[in-house]
Amino acid sequence: MKYDAIEKNEEELLKQILDREQGCLTALAASHMVLESYEMAMRCLSILESSDGMDEKEASKIMYMQSKCLAELGQLEAAENTLKCMLDKKNFAPEAAYDVLYTFVKKGSFNNVPQLLEVIFAKSTEKNQLLASIIVQLLNLDSPASFSTAAAVLTNVKVANFLKGDAGKECKKIIWTCLWNHAGKHFLGKNFEMSSQAFAACLEFGEDSIKAKTARMAALSCLGMKDVEKASEYANLSEEHSPGSLATLFTKLKIVLSGADADASAVSQLVQAIAQAHDCTESHLRLVCREAIEADRFDVALSALEALHNLVRNGCDTMMTEAVILRCALRVVDEHMQMDQFTHYYNIAASRLSEVGTMKFLGSIEDKQVSLSWFAHIGWNKALAAGKEELWDFIPDIVDSADSYFEAIKNVATLNRSELCELVSRQQMCMLLGAAAALECHKKGRAGDDALVRARQFLSTWKDYGSGVQQIDVDSSLPSSHVYQCLLEFDLACREKNASALTQVLERAKTFPQFTGDSALRMASLTLGDDQYQNRQVAVACLYVALQLFLRADVPDYPSVAETMRTLIVKKKSTVSKKEEDELALYKEALQIVQGASSKYPQDEIHWLAATSWNQGALHSKFHRPRQAKLWMDIALQFAQRCKVLEGKQDAMREELQHVVHALGN
Repeated sequence: MKYDAIEKNEEELLKQILDREQGCLTALAASHMVLESYEMAMRCLSILESSDGMDEKEASKIMYMQSKCLAELGQLEAAENTLKCMLDKKNFAPEAAYDVLYTFVKKGSFNNVPQLLEVIFAKSTEKNQLLASIIVQLLNLDSPASFSTAAAVLTNVKVANFLKGDAGKECKKIIWTCLWNHAGKHFLGKNFEMSSQAFAACLEFGEDSIKAKTARMAALSCLGMKDVEKASEYANLSEEHSPGSLATLFTKLKIVLSGADADASAVSQLVQAIAQAHDCTESHLRLVCREAIEADRFDVALSALEALHNLVRNGCDTMMTEAVILRCALRVVDEHMQMDQFTHYYNIAASRLSEVGTMKFLGSIEDKQVSLSWFAHIGWNKALAAGKEELWDFIPDIVDSADSYFEAIKNVATLNRSELCELVSRQQMCMLLGAAAALECHKKGRAGDDALVRARQFLSTWKDYGSGVQQIDVDSSLPSSHVYQCLLEFDLACREKNASALTQVLERAKTFPQFTGDSALRMASLTLGDDQYQNRQVAVACLYVALQLFLRADVPDYPSVAETMRTLIVKKKSTVSKKEEDELALYKEALQIVQGASSKYPQDEIHWLAATSWNQGALHSKFHRPRQAKLWMDIALQFAQRCKVLEGKQDAMREELQHVVHALGN
């Protein structure tokens, strides 16, 4: 009995010694782990691993420490195997297992994290804290792999079911907040792939009240990735959760604008929906306009400006006046769209100016004269551009509108005499350009007699403005438009077949110093052109005037004189006078001009005069009319004496002339 007691005491003592030794080694290993001396810790743990007598709880603890050290040392496969052994123990501590799992995550080893976490999660009593912690840690690592791992964890059936229940509400809220912040950070950093994934995940955890915004942000992220189809899906989802939302409509508009082949009607409907939203304001429509211009969708920008204009017309309180809005629209169409669009908006602006009055149209704009001048001059410049491109149909409406702006300037500005004269001169030029365009439209067969009526109105208004200029005693430095007006009125009278008006206009035009031979030739061409409007008698009168003006110049323009003389001879011979003496008188007048011009008269024209007059004489000689033949041949010989080409033929011409003289004597 005595020896049995001694043996029992020895066993207890040995156990105490071993327990104390194990405790010391465990404490030593833990100290090394705190100091991040994981190799030293592993030595201690290796000794403990070979010790006998440890219960399952102690063995589980040693496995945790080993797995942790191996993970920190980068021996991830060995660490994972050790962790799996620990998880097989009944009494493993979930928190300790989670600590090892997080070390895997921190080291970038994500492969088996979802599966391992499923085992830990099932035995954990602090599921909210455990799950929230691992998700937060994974997202904080901020890498595609860590995010994918977090997504895999959240889609685990057991985890998903937990989060759907009441027990997981707290965790769900934490996860949503973390996902939202993660998504927002990447969105602001333009890492749209990460933000799109995070916002998509948020949709699973957010309350219904926030899902519209979440889907909208997911759509914008996909748009940033150029994934228009996916962006559209999220935008539609956002609209399902919040029908008619202005923010969602904006998102859908951005998506549509991003496509080069966006349907125009669909875009227009979106802009209308935005404009009709109950919370739509001026700033929203200005934003639509800016987005559209950045996307080079100027039709959409115009739709937004029209909606903004309607706000003003309906009496809504806005910072922008009608003038500012329409000015923006005109800038857009002037730079990027066709002439018909410009004319449309320019005429709208002029119409509104007339309807509401200058002051209401301009609103709070300080320098009203400058603003009106901008409208007037952009119209004038556009009309000139249309003239260069021969877009005559648009010009009459444009200059009519431009004139209304010039007229409005008189009502808001105090102009001195010189300024007023310049402004009226611009108005006159507008009227002349309008008349010219109307006449061109008639020439092209467009607008019919209405074009002539409009041309007459423009010219009549020009005269009214001219009377106003005379009343303010304008000086001669004011640019004159009288000659151009005469040319247009002559063209109009020609088209109206008004012969008396043609003569009156020609006589009036001759009184202006600026009326030149070229101007008279232009009038002649108008009456010699289209058979429908020919008046050869007036044409000859114009040619005579042109001839006189060319000769009166300080330095006569003999090439133009020669051309005019030839035309005059041909046209008078063929259409006006059948009297030969009138035709011969023209040749005698031509001879006087050639004699006075010395060597400046073109030789080819002298040759033509000599040849045609000689042919006329030869024709008379053939038909035995020597008296007429002598007259023509005599003048032809005088032309030949001044033509170098005919120098070798003059003797023959004289001999032939002697035969005619001889015949005349007999």
